[in-house]
Amino acid sequence: MFPGVLALLERSLRIDARAWEPHVARFGLAAAIYIAVITASQTSIFFGAPGLRFFRNIVYLDLFFITLLGITFFSTSITEEREEDTLGLMLMAGISPVGILLGKSGGRLFQAFLLLAIQYPFMLLAVTLGGITKSQISHTYVAILAYLVLLAGVGLFCSTISRRNRTASARLLVVVLLHWLLPVVCHEMLRRVPTLGTHTSATLGWIGQTCIFFEIGASITAATNETIWTPQVVTNLALGMTGFVASWLCFGLTARDPASEAQSRGLVARSLFRGKLFAPGAIWSNPIAWKDFYFVTGGRAAFLIRVAGYVLLYLLIDLATPTSNGIQSQGDSRFSTGLYLALLMFLTPIDAAWLISRSLADERRSQTLAPLMLLPISSGQILYSKIMGTLIGWLPGIGCLILGIFLLPDGTACVYEFFRHPAPPTLIVTHLILLPHLAALMAMFVRWGALAIGIGLTIGSLILTVCAFGTFGISQQSPVVFLTCGGILVLCGMCHIGIHLRTDALASR
Repeated sequence: MFPGVLALLERSLRIDARAWEPHVARFGLAAAIYIAVITASQTSIFFGAPGLRFFRNIVYLDLFFITLLGITFFSTSITEEREEDTLGLMLMAGISPVGILLGKSGGRLFQAFLLLAIQYPFMLLAVTLGGITKSQISHTYVAILAYLVLLAGVGLFCSTISRRNRTASARLLVVVLLHWLLPVVCHEMLRRVPTLGTHTSATLGWIGQTCIFFEIGASITAATNETIWTPQVVTNLALGMTGFVASWLCFGLTARDPASEAQSRGLVARSLFRGKLFAPGAIWSNPIAWKDFYFVTGGRAAFLIRVAGYVLLYLLIDLATPTSNGIQSQGDSRFSTGLYLALLMFLTPIDAAWLISRSLADERRSQTLAPLMLLPISSGQILYSKIMGTLIGWLPGIGCLILGIFLLPDGTACVYEFFRHPAPPTLIVTHLILLPHLAALMAMFVRWGALAIGIGLTIGSLILTVCAFGTFGISQQSPVVFLTCGGILVLCGMCHIGIHLRTDALASR
């Protein structure tokens, strides 16, 4: 077992050392820390405890990217071997199931640890800036490492019981969402039902402390003598180890399944949606757009699911908005409408980035770009046909956003309030436009995490731009801000050129 484990670990670490993507990611984290230090030093004149503010910003940024990367990184350790038909070869080579699981998941967990280890020495600068102690930093990083173990263990289990990378990532995403929602439900029960018993209240309070996103503030502000074995650390480590044991027990059953096609047909392939309404039907005049709409975005079924999801989102926000004596005032209505429009403004470009990057990544992974280039049309027509097919499935988001502005109470007033000072919101909107372009470009270079890298680059560009404006004393209403927005749009055009050149390069191999 141990030679197999060491062989897989060594292979994983060698690939990591020779690839450029992990080094760029580590450099990006170091650059983000440097920018955060500059921002903290500039704001220390106006706000107290600059070290605490600097450390809190980096921690929340870490959690955001760990979650994004974990959903695609840890959940593909076994499924990628099954899709490439190499899992059976590993078993024939004499590597035990435990060796395969440890070798595949251990290397990825070690790589994730390296991303955090490179930060820890720089995080001690927060102690010098003031507002936080070394013990608080250590406790916080223990909590983050426990969360990493949770993602690695549960992701390994999802990868073991799934046949495709996409299915495993979706299952891990559901688990993460439940991990977030369960503490919220417990806190709401404690707040709304005061008649609960002592033991029930204690149990619900303990469960409410198991999610790191709600307990990280307590870890940052904890006293120096508080134990590191918080409910969040204990439960995350236990769930991570349980996921590994469950993967070991299920490995013998799932490894016997033959490999399925790498490119999923989504909801169209499921018998539940094979009715006339959800069937692909006749091929359009543009077959490439037809194929991407049905077999990448999910077709009419996914289109209706997106519409229902966005409508349900507004209903949940409207129900969760506090009211006065059961009656929603105009201020409450404006708050719910503004929150809904703000969420849609960020969700729609993320959805577009996910669909476009998935469409291009599927062609790259299945090595079908070269056959597509043999068609008697230009490569630009092929690429833009794929983009058109995926964006048809994205229309519910932008449609609900436009309808929400004109139909919801105070929708136009919220938009007017947002663009009252036009320069900052224009900068945000242009960065949201940049997001799907960067994700699509990254999908042509990396095997996993194109969406996460695109989001990271977009946030880094926005933070860097804001810090540059503050460093050079540029006003928010200066024409330089609008010139910067024009430069970002030019960068979007350069992403189009980069995708085109990369497509030609991959097709010519």
